[in-house]
Amino acid sequence: NDIQRVGVVGSGLMGHGIALAFAMGGYPTMMCDLDDDRLDAAMRNAAATARLFADEGLITPTQAEEALGLLSTTTNLAELAANSDFITEAIVERSQDKRELFNQLDELCPAHTIIVSNTSSLVLSDFGSDVGRQDRIGVTHYFSPPAIVPGVEVARGPRTSDETYETMASLMTRINHVPIRIQKEMPGYLLNRLQAAAMMGAVACHAL
Repeated sequence: NDIQRVGVVGSGLMGHGIALAFAMGGYPTMMCDLDDDRLDAAMRNAAATARLFADEGLITPTQAEEALGLLSTTTNLAELAANSDFITEAIVERSQDKRELFNQLDELCPAHTIIVSNTSSLVLSDFGSDVGRQDRIGVTHYFSPPAIVPGVEVARGPRTSDETYETMASLMTRINHVPIRIQKEMPGYLLNRLQAAAMMGAVACHAL
């Protein structure tokens, strides 16, 4: 595993939680968003979650401070790209927005950087088909809140390499998460499909 530095694009509910999970796993992690106000809010939210972990005895106050010390922010996508070996996209769930971001990152990132999406419903082919590094992209679908819930669906695209896929899965283990391996493109992934099935069953029972 050659991952030393991590980037997260998008600092909302999922983004800041993903960043904190990496920081608590010992990885220097940079968050990028459109403006400083969003990033300031993300840092406050990350600090609140870290304090919760400390208050519950899951980590020590010192470990909480060390994790927060590994977080940094920027509004400059090129800065994040240049300083990340592994980047998680956690922006709005629109294929065109994700496509534009993936294409930008593909141009800006060093050749070795792995780029993944936290999408919960789209598949890589919906937005990642234009990038050059087809072997170094994938999906890591976290559950909310991502710093607390350990499960992560790790999905590959049509041309994701075995090396990249294993790096993705092992990285989740290194940050104390549990990789749930999805070996092919599957809209909605496993959890969302199970939730949908459960909801349909509940609706059917209610109609009886």
